[in-house]
Amino acid sequence: MAAFNIMQGLSAQVKIEEKEDGYVFTVVPGEDPELELSSRLETEALPVKPGDIDFEQCPRCGVPLYFKECTWDFDEGTITDNMTGRNMSSLGMEHIAAVFRELEAELGEDIARVIMTAQRDYIKGALLKKELEKGYPYFVLFFALRGMGNLVQFDMSDNALAAAVENASPPLMVAGILQGIYEAKSDRESTCDYKRGDDGTLSVSIQAL
Repeated sequence: MAAFNIMQGLSAQVKIEEKEDGYVFTVVPGEDPELELSSRLETEALPVKPGDIDFEQCPRCGVPLYFKECTWDFDEGTITDNMTGRNMSSLGMEHIAAVFRELEAELGEDIARVIMTAQRDYIKGALLKKELEKGYPYFVLFFALRGMGNLVQFDMSDNALAAAVENASPPLMVAGILQGIYEAKSDRESTCDYKRGDDGTLSVSIQAL
């Protein structure tokens, strides 16, 4: 069916017939693609603010030279950050945001909290002590290198964290990451409220419990 999709550019359905020595698979055009679903998953063209972060870039491909410090295993298809030992991946954040948007529209506000909680818990377990100790400058690069936005405010005390991220995407992941950073640094549980402004800036307010 996948080969038919690729070669014919059409959806597919398959008929399976059992024969004496195996099976015969007959693939034919299927029903029209679900245009409504595909249109719902289109990315949003959000306003973008100019950033103030510059990276030295590879003259051949334009990727920030930061990534040359990673180990690229072409046989295994993995990219490993040598500083942290974590595997990395290249994702289109705008597509993840579209999926999250539709999940929230279909399943309600509870799914937003599930996504944020999962991201918070991952960050609390994944970030190393030496990463947390680097503080604000490191977190700016953390978001920027992943295409998740420009962290322009990071005011943390024992009891709270107030942060702002311009061009934040996806907002739920960004908010969850910030909550995970706060809880990992403070060793306290918290609540998290967030709001995305008309200009695309995400404001996040975290309070200790």
